Amino acid sequence: GLNGCNRSTPIAQPRTEFDHVNQELLENSKFNANVFDERLGNKFKQIGQPAVDKLIPQLQDKNEKVRMQTAYVLGKMGETAKSAVPALTPLLKDSDMYVREEAAKALGQMGTAAAPAISTLIAELPKPDSATELNTTPILVSLVGNSAVPALITALEDRDTVVRVSAAYALELMGATAKPAIPTLIKTLK
Repeated sequence: GLNGCNRSTPIAQPRTEFDHVNQELLENSKFNANVFDERLGNKFKQIGQPAVDKLIPQLQDKNEKVRMQTAYVLGKMGETAKSAVPALTPLLKDSDMYVREEAAKALGQMGTAAAPAISTLIAELPKPDSATELNTTPILVSLVGNSAVPALITALEDRDTVVRVSAAYALELMGATAKPAIPTLIKTLK
């Protein structure tokens, strides 16, 4: 080689800001799995889209704590992370309840970009959770927040009683956020 350089050895890339913040996230996943660090979400948000692109594969990590923490920080990034919606959507059916919860919350923080995921979730309203035989979907929908209200209003008029009751329950869990649904709720009760 030239001047003793070996061209076949790749030059080590310097650690980026993303690498440092992500290392913190992964350590948090190991040691403080259920403690979320809002600071990390803000740091990833400053990095922007490049961070989202690198975080998306972690939503498929075999460790549920990594999936949960990654969903949390993507949620904290809000609409900046809207390209993660297709990767977050399958997590609404994750085997881990906490992963499902964080995915629903994250989608709720992504505004209108989460509409396709909300449709998927609404379709699950009449189905009980296979693990618990309880229907946890209304709880997940309520975690999505404002952006789920229009779809829930439509679900209140569904032919299936279970869908209507589940939608009403999700709206109840949402409290004041569900105010736009009141006229339809009243009409449905008549």
